[in-house]
Amino acid sequence: MATSGAITSTMTAGQVVTRALRICAVLGRGETAEAEDMQDGVVSLNLMLKSWQATGPNLWRETDGSVTLTNATATYTLSPRPIEVLSCRYRNASGTDMPMEQLTDDEYQEIPLKTSAGIPTTFYVNKQRDATTITVWPVLATVTTETLRYSYQRVIEDVTAQSQHIDVPQEALDLVIYGLASRFLDEFGITGERARRIVDRYMALKQQFDGFDREPFVQFVPSWS
Repeated sequence: MATSGAITSTMTAGQVVTRALRICAVLGRGETAEAEDMQDGVVSLNLMLKSWQATGPNLWRETDGSVTLTNATATYTLSPRPIEVLSCRYRNASGTDMPMEQLTDDEYQEIPLKTSAGIPTTFYVNKQRDATTITVWPVLATVTTETLRYSYQRVIEDVTAQSQHIDVPQEALDLVIYGLASRFLDEFGITGERARRIVDRYMALKQQFDGFDREPFVQFVPSWS
């Protein structure tokens, strides 16, 4: 039997909220959510997705950006606003990338002359509520086509309507549903065995996804023999 050949399956915010309400037995089979419950559910969904940004590594949110350098300018606003800048490279006019070292706030503030001219070798990221800036040192006195290339974790897109697809990979859909259902437990006063099963299922899915959503690593341990 032929398969579909499709790999683009996703869910809308409304479908996720409805599924979570059914898992909590707030909705029965074939029932639809009241407008207020749907609206509150979308708010809870947004809050949960945004809270995930504080955890990592979230490889599916990693992407690359670039900044065009200008004469004698040290600080640039990154757009779109990243959650975290992972690395940065200075690309010269010949197209050659040179890795840069990231400084902490204290390390950058200790630089005596922040306007020193030269090829940028270090960068400092300042994360604020509404904007994130990147500051380089030294600063190019004259610029032709030089740029900064940086890798970052992007912000999860807002859900502004129940008809929109949620900004997560397919592998996270079940986790999102059970995560939202676990948030509904307090809202709808759900306790007992059903609540325990929902939380247990959510924790198992979270552990599974956290293990999937990270790069492989090698661990070295000492031999005591």
